[in-house]
Amino acid sequence: FEKLPGTRGANTGIPVEWYWTVLRQSFPDATFMTILRNPFDIAVSRMQHSKWTPSHVLDSAAKYMEIFLYGRDHFDLVLSFEELTEDFDSSIRRACLAAGCQFEPGMLAAKSKSHAPVEGREPKSHHREHWSVFSELEIPRSYIALFEEVWDVLGRPFETPETLQLMP
Repeated sequence: FEKLPGTRGANTGIPVEWYWTVLRQSFPDATFMTILRNPFDIAVSRMQHSKWTPSHVLDSAAKYMEIFLYGRDHFDLVLSFEELTEDFDSSIRRACLAAGCQFEPGMLAAKSKSHAPVEGREPKSHHREHWSVFSELEIPRSYIALFEEVWDVLGRPFETPETLQLMP
């Protein structure tokens, strides 16, 4: 990534301008949609599924958030994971509208199926009860500021673990 031209993310150095240039040129008629989930919930989930370390997941989340912020005007639909879980029906209808496809009632059956199952657990809207795993992890303050900026775009407060240790 070091030799790619254009603007880079301030936290991670990811080439955000190059990313969006390639994406828009490769898919000029694309509909861009995303669902944004709290990076701490993503980290808990990834730890359960793939044994990734929390710091690796949070570093990756920072990259995705920088890509999102740089290209947010390209998105036709942005949902928070909470919106999706709180009002699945409306969220799916909005996604269909943004994508220009017809809503089918059978689409709502996806809510009852876990798409990344953990044995013995139903689909979950959050993993806050496991956020204590972050108590020993030092996280850059700039990451929290980045995540808060993204959640401001969503019009929602960004939640962090209570015992979080922040680096300067």
